[in-house]
Amino acid sequence: MPRGFLTELVARTQHDNEAFSEVFSPVLQGLYTMMLTASVIEDEHRAPLQALFELTDIRVGNRPLCKLITEQKQFMAKLVLPTPGREIARVSFLGPFLSVSVFAEDEPKLAEKFFSGSSSDKALVKMLHSELENVRSLQHKIFHLMIANQDSRDQSLNYIAEVLKHNEKRAQIQVEERALAGDGFMLNLLSVLQNLSVKIKLSRVDFMYPFHPDAQVSIKNDTRLKFTSQEAADWLEEFANQSSSNQPAGGSESRPRSNFSTLCWFLTLHCHHLALIPALHKYQRRVRAARDLQKLLDETAAAEAQWRDTPFADRNRQFIRRWKQQLKKLNK
Repeated sequence: MPRGFLTELVARTQHDNEAFSEVFSPVLQGLYTMMLTASVIEDEHRAPLQALFELTDIRVGNRPLCKLITEQKQFMAKLVLPTPGREIARVSFLGPFLSVSVFAEDEPKLAEKFFSGSSSDKALVKMLHSELENVRSLQHKIFHLMIANQDSRDQSLNYIAEVLKHNEKRAQIQVEERALAGDGFMLNLLSVLQNLSVKIKLSRVDFMYPFHPDAQVSIKNDTRLKFTSQEAADWLEEFANQSSSNQPAGGSESRPRSNFSTLCWFLTLHCHHLALIPALHKYQRRVRAARDLQKLLDETAAAEAQWRDTPFADRNRQFIRRWKQQLKKLNK
């Protein structure tokens, strides 16, 4: 494709919304479809992710393709399943672009292909780390461009808030993982938000934001220290009354909107709570389970002389084979 062709095409069609959408919506939908089946193993994710970045980076006055992405039918898809956390990660337009993962739960074939042995190759692990860093760099650039573009900023931030809202149950002690977005998706989103928050100055953050009536980060169901539910409700009511009395005439409509620094900072903090902490807890549980299973395996094997000639010999050998298979899966 000749250099500058896409920029010229955008410049010629952007003023006619129907023509612009007719030209570029099929391109965006094609990239979305490619990402739905893209695999890290075959490097199928690279081309559509790079293409989406290059499209969002086209600037003709503003960035019209960023706005067009938010106008796609599945950008903020209507959720119909009883598993909204998993559904929004799967069917929303940006979901597949955030779903690139090296976790065995998300990419079972990757573990089978690269980590089928008992030990992991450090060079291979380093390669996967490098690939994931490149992917997350592109993801951050795409979101940064969409948020920097005024016509797509609010929709992009609303999308992030919706993803977090539908995955709030990830913070619970016992969760149904199949109903929620996977660790790979959530950690990618956290990486995006973390990079967006790097340059935020705390002096510009409104730390009372979670208590505002229109806050997109809700903490009303979180446990409180030294506050009963009724005391918390009374305090919130008092805070709301004080906020209303400090507003200029015109009611809630004249309330100043929270700035980007405040919203992004709290979305990032909330995402830490829903992405990083649950992923660490899962890893700790897996390490503990692998350690306990290895101990059980060693003890049973060490006592083989005692049960070898007993009626339980066949059963114990079956247990040993089963435990070895389970241990192999846990170590992937």
